[in-house]
Amino acid sequence: MKNLYILFTVLISLGILNAQNQVTFEVNTAMITVGPNGMYLGGGYFADSNAHQMSTTGDGIYTVTVDMPNTVDMTAGTSQNYIFFNSPNGTADWGSKENLDGQSCGDPTKYNDRTLPTITGNMTIKHCFNSCEIDGTCPPPNVPSNAITTYSESFETGVGVFVGADQAVVTHNTNGYLTISNTNKDWYSHLRANVSPMDLRSGTKGISLRVKGPRPSKVMLKIQDGDNHGDNYAAAQLTNNYTDVGNWQTITWDMSAWDNAYGTYMTAVVFFFDIETNYDANVDASQNTFNVDNFQFGEFASLSDHRVKLIKDVSLYPNPVRDVVNISAGESIQRVRVYDLTGRMVKQANPNTADFSLDVADLSKGVYFVKLNAGDREATTKLIK
Repeated sequence: MKNLYILFTVLISLGILNAQNQVTFEVNTAMITVGPNGMYLGGGYFADSNAHQMSTTGDGIYTVTVDMPNTVDMTAGTSQNYIFFNSPNGTADWGSKENLDGQSCGDPTKYNDRTLPTITGNMTIKHCFNSCEIDGTCPPPNVPSNAITTYSESFETGVGVFVGADQAVVTHNTNGYLTISNTNKDWYSHLRANVSPMDLRSGTKGISLRVKGPRPSKVMLKIQDGDNHGDNYAAAQLTNNYTDVGNWQTITWDMSAWDNAYGTYMTAVVFFFDIETNYDANVDASQNTFNVDNFQFGEFASLSDHRVKLIKDVSLYPNPVRDVVNISAGESIQRVRVYDLTGRMVKQANPNTADFSLDVADLSKGVYFVKLNAGDREATTKLIK
């Protein structure tokens, strides 16, 4: 009986020592851009660089849960280290692992990998990629001393930071704007400016540019870290189109979702016209020539009205109106458009005179906005029906 009791005790002890614990590893990727292959847990105790693929709910936090024995049961000589990998290619892509060189959590005797804590039960281990935090948060980077929160270019003179690239050519017009030609000479022909690091931390920033061209064009904005075009934020070209052919149109990009509290302070602004469009030598070159004016970086809410050249002495009467509204301005109006509160254009005309009348009898009662254009100047005013 005594021998059976000893055997039972030994078996229970071995069961405890060999118990499997569910250990969840969590890494915050706010400081990096995750590659196409995703995030992995590996190295050291887990061996391969792609040992355990991690998943995310889209919040930048990647997790994976693995079964692990109590640390005291690890065999002698087993490496008690681990590390996170960003988009590894295969089992031994050590160049994709996080860099903890010189940091307190990197073990210099184990390739600067992290050291496993004592595993005694189910637990969660939280980290920030490339950093030593143990609560799952990431430290914000130091703000560059030359970081900017606003920037503008009015192109009144020929001196500026905007240039053409990838065969696009930029020239200055004496009327105070830039002309960019060969916009489709190359797949990636573009207009570019190098600026001071842009501070997006408030989450309220935006960029706007006035465009005038001979045809409709998709316009894509990208901000990037200098020449590192792989480290960037890009706005889908389908969402910001130039449509007001032959007239100046202000295109505004809302960057409030691009808060770089943990990211790089971008220093290059790039604009593409119909990016990745094959060049056609039979197309009239003038169809790939656009004018641009009034570049702005700043608070999104103020961009659409900032530095726009205004038409002076605009008046509408009577207002409220029943059938016909009389419009006068300090210069000849080339185009007038009426929009409802949803932004839908409900009426337009090309008066080409400073004083004219507009029949609005067919419009429903409500509030409208009247937009006037005269060359590169514009004005918007409210109309009540």
